[in-house]
Amino acid sequence: MIDQLNKLFKSTKQLYKSEAEEVINRFSLIRNSGLLDSSIKNSIAPILKRMAEISASIENIPDNDFKSIHELEREIRSEERILEMLENAISTFISHRNLSTSLSILFEHLYTEIIENDLPFLVISREGEALQTYPSLRNEENELLVGVIGIPLFSVSHLYEWILAGHEFGHIIANKRLNAGIEYAEIGEDDDLDEIKNKVIRNYKMEILADFTAMQIFGPVFLEVLLTEFTGAEPESRGTEDTFVAGKTHPPIPWRIRLCYDQASYFDRMGFNKEFEREGAEEFIKAVESVISERYPREKSEQKYEGYGRVKYTDMVQSGILEMDFENIRDIEDLKKCYKNAYKISELLQKGETITEDEFSPDQIVIGGYLASRAKPTEFKSYTQKVIDLMMKRKV
Repeated sequence: MIDQLNKLFKSTKQLYKSEAEEVINRFSLIRNSGLLDSSIKNSIAPILKRMAEISASIENIPDNDFKSIHELEREIRSEERILEMLENAISTFISHRNLSTSLSILFEHLYTEIIENDLPFLVISREGEALQTYPSLRNEENELLVGVIGIPLFSVSHLYEWILAGHEFGHIIANKRLNAGIEYAEIGEDDDLDEIKNKVIRNYKMEILADFTAMQIFGPVFLEVLLTEFTGAEPESRGTEDTFVAGKTHPPIPWRIRLCYDQASYFDRMGFNKEFEREGAEEFIKAVESVISERYPREKSEQKYEGYGRVKYTDMVQSGILEMDFENIRDIEDLKKCYKNAYKISELLQKGETITEDEFSPDQIVIGGYLASRAKPTEFKSYTQKVIDLMMKRKV
């Protein structure tokens, strides 16, 4: 029996040793690839160092110490998830080169403008997955080395999806500017009611902050696309009350709509809608309240947590979000300038006239393309392609 156990342990060590070496080889191939930016390749160096340490430590594990072996196995799996993400990024780049590059250009430009520092961005696509932020590539100080955003690229032929992805970008900016979390608090089996509620509110707050940040960066069009996305949801998912699911991360849809609508009123107070009144946009914003009132009644403001109690809408409002300085993310005057140029782009696109890419910034080009698509919905594919062409010319 002991001999069999020893043989099993040695086989297990050999298995994980070979898996660690395979992961190292695959990371090395990515680092030597010509498809990724040098700064992204540099982020792989600390991973290779960790994997080399894991591989070496396997040899030093005492006989029959299965617990230590399984701890190392979890570390290998953690690094392997990053590896798969990078391999997916390369696959996405190869199959959707111009599209993924254009989205990266948009996010990199905005990050540099807001944070006044550079951060490379990767766009990855996995069939069937929703928009997602991947905060995996970090340095030893836990700072992001690469911004990774997962987008179902098959769905981004319409520019409203690009603006909707601003929510994921918002997570990264809110983390940097507002010290917001970027990873969800996990609810443990032994957590009591207060711990559960605090973790849920923390996760909800993180999502709302990402929405508000996207609103400040992209302006009222973000509210438009958010409402467009959510009013198409199934009744059970858009309802005023949702049943608790352990590990739930996103607040109910009505809360996100209402909070973003309230945040949009800030643009009115700052006189922004004078810049946003063309093409029926101001009327759209005014109509939002009636849509919300019809589909998301105000009186139901609690989310049921079966067996756990309730989390109230006011918990979100009173959690300090509305007092945060979003002007620190983007000045309203800069946003007005962005929209002024976006309208110029929209008009030029609709008239079929030439646009000089150096005249306009990536965010102005994307918002302008969206406004043109909204004005002429049947032309949305051609406008998306024109936006991609302009972005790629900027890169050259």
